[in-house]
Order: sequence, then C-alpha cells, then structure tokens
Amino acid sequence: MSDQVIAEIERSVDDFSERTGEQVMAIYAGNGMWLVSAHRMGLRVQNADPMAALREFDARLQKIEEGPRLLAKTLGLEAAE
Repeated sequence: MSDQVIAEIERSVDDFSERTGEQVMAIYAGNGMWLVSAHRMGLRVQNADPMAALREFDARLQKIEEGPRLLAKTLGLEAAE
C-alpha cells in the first residue's frame, strides 16, 4: 500500500472522528477486508478496497448528519444556523 493511500486513510479517519465526536477506526480485518467503524454510533462498513470503504462510510455519515435537517424541513421548522 502506498504512502499516499495511507495518508488519505489517516486524513479521512481524522475528519470522520472530528465530525462524529467519537473515535473512528479504519483497520485491516485480516480476511482481505477493511473495516471503517464508529463503534458507539453503530456505523460500520467493510470493503476489500480501503478507499471504497471510506467513501461508503462518508455517504452513510452524510445521511445521518442530514436527518435532523430533513425532519425540520418536513415539519416546517426552521433549523437554527
């Protein structure tokens, strides 16, 4: 694995940790799969490609982050910015 890929994994994990407020981990699971996990949130993604796992984790995290905004919009409430 290249240094560039390792640096991207580390940067992404740091970003996810900051966004979620909890420790996010990206680990090689030993069975040819990578695991990206935010344990307390129950958010886990497995993929053989670490970059694909990070992209999928990000997509799922964005859906979670958007939930309160969608609810406020649905209820006709203005979200405080």
